[in-house]
Amino acid sequence: MYSHILVPLDGSDLAEKALPQAEVLAKSFSTALHLVQVFSVPRELVNVLEVGVGIPPSVDPNLNLAHLIVEAGRSKIEAYLEDLATQVRDNGIGLTELRVILNRNPVVLAW
Repeated sequence: MYSHILVPLDGSDLAEKALPQAEVLAKSFSTALHLVQVFSVPRELVNVLEVGVGIPPSVDPNLNLAHLIVEAGRSKIEAYLEDLATQVRDNGIGLTELRVILNRNPVVLAW
């Protein structure tokens, strides 16, 4: 019935509580899980990155710093997803994909 099960994660304990249920579904339907987390790039960094399109990061220190910050965020999320993937694999569940989605257009909510 299910060929793919997407598990969106945000690093919270609440989101991780969905993993055991996703594992049960994956076992029941003999399918694999896809672990995903969105990394929203702060608007200030997006502005720096957009202005610096086509400029090598070594030329502009702000651009270089923006790239470093984005890559550090991506690396942290990749490590987090890989840790969860290890737990899932240890439980005998297959994983077909770990993905970090970069959101360069975050929405600011005002209440």
